[in-house]
Amino acid sequence: MCYIARCLLSPWGTCRHCRPGKNRTCRTCSGTGMRPRIGWRLYVYARRLHRDGTR
Repeated sequence: MCYIARCLLSPWGTCRHCRPGKNRTCRTCSGTGMRPRIGWRLYVYARRLHRDGTR
């Protein structure tokens, strides 16, 4: 339950590939240093799946 709340309050986490500093050439996060959490991506996937299934 705590991880779900954390994903809803702060869906962005630090990039694992360029964690110490922002790497402008990082393809994972496009050089921002932030990327969506796994829980947030699962939530968005389920929400879109429900939305597309009920049209």
